[in-house]
Amino acid sequence: MKLDRISQTMFLGALLVTAILLSEQPAAMADEAERTAPAAASRMSDGEFHAAYEQRQRSGTLKRGHFPMRSDGPKSLDPVRGSTVYENQCITQVYETLCQYKYFKRPFELEPLLLEEMPQTEDGVTYRFRLRDDIYFHDDPCFPDGVGRKLVSADVFYSWKRLADNKTQSKSWWLLENTIAGMDEYRRIQNEADHFDYDAPVEGMTVINDREFEVVLQKPMTRFLWTLAMFQLSVVPREAVEMYGPKFVRHPVGTGPYVVRDGDWRVGVSINFHRNVKYREAWFPTEWMPEDEADGLTGGAGTRLPILDEILVTFYAQDQPMWLMFLSGANDFAQVPAENYTEAFNPRSGKLRRSLTSQGVKGYPVPLLDFIFKGFNMEDELLGGYTEQKKALRQAICLAQDW
Repeated sequence: MKLDRISQTMFLGALLVTAILLSEQPAAMADEAERTAPAAASRMSDGEFHAAYEQRQRSGTLKRGHFPMRSDGPKSLDPVRGSTVYENQCITQVYETLCQYKYFKRPFELEPLLLEEMPQTEDGVTYRFRLRDDIYFHDDPCFPDGVGRKLVSADVFYSWKRLADNKTQSKSWWLLENTIAGMDEYRRIQNEADHFDYDAPVEGMTVINDREFEVVLQKPMTRFLWTLAMFQLSVVPREAVEMYGPKFVRHPVGTGPYVVRDGDWRVGVSINFHRNVKYREAWFPTEWMPEDEADGLTGGAGTRLPILDEILVTFYAQDQPMWLMFLSGANDFAQVPAENYTEAFNPRSGKLRRSLTSQGVKGYPVPLLDFIFKGFNMEDELLGGYTEQKKALRQAICLAQDW
């Protein structure tokens, strides 16, 4: 029932939703404000890393993670059409953004992901970006000879422009609205035209060369760089979008640590993510806060990524089957259904019951990235209507709820 501790931690960094998790005991808490992992001298070389993976393939001992999702799954793996936490969790396994969060820093900080360094600005309006030189798209038939090409500056602007195109059914234009100089006007003109021209210039977006580009904002905006860490602004290759058309939503081609092959996505059932064998050299974070070490989240420090060879995400329409599959050892983490809370936790102490801790299960309280609400049908004969009496009835019902 026990999965490699490092593997669990790796996926948690992307999900941030688990309630209880199979785990080893955490290390002792550090005295310092932050802890740093051992020097990189002990890290596995590139050749050793790939040789170990090939050996696991031959021996049938691939590192697999089994993760449940309380949903019928994402509707799309196209970043611009994503809006739910479930799409976020799946899309970020395949695609990448310019920046990412330092998840072990409090308060959170940004760090480069596809960028070589954080963008520079002198006035808070003009930003200069430089891409890493070792980023390649997944191998895919959309590229010549099926070999993924290097990421270039034009890919970034193309991906951002897709948010402005009404035909993409993007739900996230608000991320760039009233932000980049000339972008709102570009959106208006192109959507009124017969054809959306992705090659038309935008005043505040300039390609300097294949690795460098410049962005000019309408005014200084603190939120701009943080926006670049949101999954909807992940970078996609134009070749894939144009080759697969409407099918692109189910045929992702990114730069991330995992790939989705044909047949891996069983709609409403599961998605299987496979290791991107050409993923660049990247490492599990080596700096953390004391509370992260106390929670046992730092065991993978300095480990080459990706850690898991495969990730199987299974969708569950109901809580109980998901919970029972966790208890059986089929899944590696679970959110605890409300009706099973006292089965998992002692309601007086709030601690996990011994029946679970004895099996290596550990609990984590974490914020859910959900917006949950209850609504009234305003046309309902009993609860609907706009009279003062009906309004008071709805208010009384709200006040009676234990939020």
